Amino acid sequence: MPATLEIRATKRAKMVADGTAHKAYVDSILDYSTKCLNRDRERRNQDKERRDRNKVRQDYYRKLGRIVKALRSRYFRMLNRCINPNDDSYPYYGGRGIEVCFKSFDEFLDYVINELQVVDIDGLDIDRIDNNGNYEPGNIRFVTHKVNCQNKRPYKKRKSVGD
Repeated sequence: MPATLEIRATKRAKMVADGTAHKAYVDSILDYSTKCLNRDRERRNQDKERRDRNKVRQDYYRKLGRIVKALRSRYFRMLNRCINPNDDSYPYYGGRGIEVCFKSFDEFLDYVINELQVVDIDGLDIDRIDNNGNYEPGNIRFVTHKVNCQNKRPYKKRKSVGD
């Protein structure tokens, strides 16, 4: 049974709840009602803030998952061209003595996210700063494909057959 409120001219009210009559001052009842409304409003605001924080957290982990997936494929392609003689790029990497100095993918991931602070790697290639150096901390960076193409070994002129 919902509570009812009778207001008389004497600023006293009779509130009936659960079949029991209670007398109280109107001001205290209105204060109590205001407190309840404010408390409910605060709870709704807190719930909204909590949902917003959860959404931000979910978006962060979703984005982090995409980054981890992309970095995993780049790491294993990098590793493959350095250690697998059957890879088409092996002569240009592993065949020249270039090695991957990261012991595991987790170490590589930790370095890229925490040291290089790469946030988004869409459209970026992994690049060695010193082209004759290994894939190691301090010698890798993420650059656009155009910049990566500019970082090449010097072209050696071949001698012609007639010379």
